[in-house]
Amino acid sequence: MLNECFDEIREAIISGENINNYVHLCSENLTKTFGRIHYTDKYGEHIHSVICFQIEEEYCAMVNFYGFTTCILVKLTNCLKVYPMTEPNGFFCDWENGKEYNMLNFIEGLA
Repeated sequence: MLNECFDEIREAIISGENINNYVHLCSENLTKTFGRIHYTDKYGEHIHSVICFQIEEEYCAMVNFYGFTTCILVKLTNCLKVYPMTEPNGFFCDWENGKEYNMLNFIEGLA
């Protein structure tokens, strides 16, 4: 994340300038789709998550706070200078119980 290709989003976060070029609410359909995941028994109702993925040249993060009721899409860069991502990766924080999970562990726990 220290790569220079993230300088623009870093500056927008620090200054607040042009932040609307990077941060958007996800569509309601996407929020509803994630809301169908039955995670509350295992992870609590108010889990936070960050899922990183690549769409063509753009590297993005989908951020959820307090479950999957509100979904925010953050464009991190459109000039990622590393090997293309082959699959999404994510991190989940069950802050109520003081536990963190990577995406694979989170999905395995749903089974």
